Formats: sequence, C-alpha cells, structure tokens
Amino acid sequence: MRLVNLAAYCLCALVGTIIPAMAVDNISHHIRLDIGTYPWSSVGKIYNGTGGACTGSLIGPNKVLTAAHCIFNARTRHFIRPELIHFLLGYEEGRYRAHIICARYEIGPNYDPAAEVKSPASDWAVLTTATSVGDDFRPIKLADQPPTIHSPVMLPGFAQDHAFIMTGDTDCRIIGTNEGASLIVSNCVALQGDSGAPVIAAAKDGNFHIVGVQTGIARIEGISRSIAVASTSPGLLAAVARR
Repeated sequence: MRLVNLAAYCLCALVGTIIPAMAVDNISHHIRLDIGTYPWSSVGKIYNGTGGACTGSLIGPNKVLTAAHCIFNARTRHFIRPELIHFLLGYEEGRYRAHIICARYEIGPNYDPAAEVKSPASDWAVLTTATSVGDDFRPIKLADQPPTIHSPVMLPGFAQDHAFIMTGDTDCRIIGTNEGASLIVSNCVALQGDSGAPVIAAAKDGNFHIVGVQTGIARIEGISRSIAVASTSPGLLAAVARR
C-alpha cells in the first residue's frame, strides 16, 4: 500500500499526513468474504514475480484492473515484465480456481513511480491476459460516472493481516474527492496488500460497479482514510475498451 500526501477532501487546504500503511482506524470492519459469491468471485490476488503481491479485479474476459505501483519493481526501478505477472481468481489459502498470466498492460498517463505525488490519479494499470477466463467468472464493470459523496461502497482484498484469504470492508462510504474527482477518498479500512483492490458500489438494479482502484492511505484531520483512483480518471475507461 502506497503512502500518499493528499490535499484535503473538503474545501479547506489541509494536507494529509503520510502514515505507515499498517493498522488503520476501525480495523474491526475487515471481515472474511466468500470467494464463491459475486462480486467477490471476480476479485483475485496478483503476484508480480518479485515476491510482491497485490489485489486485482476482473473487468473483462481478458482484462484485469490493479494499481500501477503493484507492477513496478522498486529495487530495479523498472516495471515488471508482463509474463511475470500472475492473476489468481478464487484464491484461498494457496488454492485457486483460475490462474491467468499477463500478456501486456497499460498504465495511467504520465505515471511516474519515482514521483508518485505528481501523478496520483494515474496510479492504475489495466492488464490484458494471455487467455480468457471464459464463462466461469463474471467481470465487474467500471462505472462511467464518479461516485457521489456519502454513497456506500465496499473494499475487498488480500490484506497483509490475512494474506491468504479475502477480507474486506463492506460497510464504508465515499467521503470526498480530489484532483478534479479523479481521486476518491473513503473511510474504508485498507491495509498493505489491498493495493489494486476495487472500490465497489452496488447499483439500484442490483448490479455492481467498480468506482475506483485502491492505491494508498492518508491521515486527514487525524483520521486514516483510503485513497483510490476513480474509474473516471483520465484514460482508464479508454484503456479498458481497447482490445
């Protein structure tokens, strides 16, 4: 999980203070999720070939959404080769239902891992996989409109405190936006390992949509808040649409 220095989500000019990406407020909100139930069944674990792990979500038959910093090797200062990135669906305690390998990826425009504070809204990556998952898994569509303040959302992932099972906060809300609504701030509980996780909202018709991708946490007004790149961030929806 990245550490971010974020301008305040309210009208004031408060700046979020960098904090360790370990424990956050309301940790009791993290509960175990059923990997056989949609939309959790379309959320998976990403291994990047360097020993690191993140969370990702299936957004098309051969498309996976995660955070750009999840596929960057901080030791070598290079992005990881696509074929070293593995996505596991139905993952639980070392077992999984599907294993797909990345063929290529696209990251947010002008994303600079050496200066992340200059491009926070570009910390996204769309992976195109070498094979399709077929009809066994149902992708989660991205929202084409930014979420409204106070709208309920959920954050599933493979957090460091339970790295081999999926847990999540299913009772949180959007509390603000930044960077022209390209970043969203929520009170969802997030830990290291949740990077790349989808911020999911339930639609009135019963469907689910991804409104953001989890990228970091910040302390705002003394409280830990989760930061995500909005699904409407420049370039993201277009990248998903490309074959």
